[in-house]
Amino acid sequence: MSINTGGQWTSFTILLNLPAHQVVQVCRLVCHEWKELVDSAAHWRERCRTEGFHPYNASCPPEDWRLFYFLSVSFLTFLLDGLQGWEIGQNGADRWATERNSKLFPDNTVTKCFVTSHRYG
Repeated sequence: MSINTGGQWTSFTILLNLPAHQVVQVCRLVCHEWKELVDSAAHWRERCRTEGFHPYNASCPPEDWRLFYFLSVSFLTFLLDGLQGWEIGQNGADRWATERNSKLFPDNTVTKCFVTSHRYG
């Protein structure tokens, strides 16, 4: 899809500045033009670019930019929420190490785990 009029560019810019879930759930239903803009790869590619989500391999872009965007947001949210409550236990640049598991796992082949100098507070 090419954005070839001032009105389309304005709509495109408005949609990029709204939360993604609202764009999909609400704005897409406003009119045919907005539906086409929301469904376009250009919209999701630009949204990924402006929010800093880039494919690992730039020579292999995602087939579905919308899916790539939402998976990237979900992963980032998971990481940020998952790190809440962590604090630096010792800042000695210990990096990561492996140790024997301190608890049993259902799969007895899992005998080691990763550890770091950070601890959950």
